[in-house]
Amino acid sequence: MPGYRNISFATVGSVIDILDHGSNVVVHGKATRELMGRLTTLERPLERYLFLPKRHNDVFAQFAETMWVLAGRDDVVWLSRYLPRAPDYSDDGRTWHAAYGPRLRRWAGDVDQLDKVRRLLTEDRESRRGVMVLFDPARDFVDSKDIPCNNWLSWIARDSRLHLSVAVRSNDAMWGFSGTNAFEWSILQELMAYWLKLEVGGAISIASYICSVRRAESGWMDMSKPMTKSELINQIAERSELKKGEVKSVMEALADVGYKELKKNSSFVVPGFAKFVVIKKPATKERKGINPFTKEPTIFKAKPARKIIRARPVKAAKDAV
Repeated sequence: MPGYRNISFATVGSVIDILDHGSNVVVHGKATRELMGRLTTLERPLERYLFLPKRHNDVFAQFAETMWVLAGRDDVVWLSRYLPRAPDYSDDGRTWHAAYGPRLRRWAGDVDQLDKVRRLLTEDRESRRGVMVLFDPARDFVDSKDIPCNNWLSWIARDSRLHLSVAVRSNDAMWGFSGTNAFEWSILQELMAYWLKLEVGGAISIASYICSVRRAESGWMDMSKPMTKSELINQIAERSELKKGEVKSVMEALADVGYKELKKNSSFVVPGFAKFVVIKKPATKERKGINPFTKEPTIFKAKPARKIIRARPVKAAKDAV
């Protein structure tokens, strides 16, 4: 059972596992890579902000969708102010079929599941019946652009902490799980804990399938693994019409010249790509301090003087991406 500190670590870990151990499939015409039976634990769900390079997470859109859900809404017009692609998932251009808001606040027309669970756990703190349902068999066995991915929420209070488990039929690690689901459920978990005068506990996602859909327009992640040295040599050989052995020799010579230049002048430029520089780090003594992540006192170990190499992309490389 993979356990992570927060959603940022969980997203990275999930994507790595999908790439390393998942299977390639095509679902509804989209190329995906998926894992079956994924159970993920977030130890600190309130660390809800996603910090991943190039993910371009929009926290304002996350807040907007969360408030939209808690208000029990399903209209696309308001939501599209913050999520321009919202109409793409609407069958009629007006509402989302699977919007969680009406299902949570007005199940079958008049059942407010948030209030029901709040009252239940207020009266019986040890109860294991604090369940909210999202998938509706009467409505959801249909052909729609929007079928609920999150199907069931289970709440349990133990040791003065409120824990949440979410059952998921299928979820995209990048655009569902980390994009909005973990965020909105953490807000709801914080609210429920406040109403019940409890601390926020862990959050568990139980997914039948977790996947990553290839999105060419995002540029964030290719479904393939990074190019290997052999693949790079093949690519250069094909484009330059040189023999592979010749390309390999040039690459080895380039590396040799680069190492010597770094040692002699502390810098080396690969034209059109990057400038590599050597930075000298002075020795540091052992000291007391505060862990920036846990906020707890810690001891930072002494470090000897050392050299590190950093790469600084040149303008042409920045413009290319």
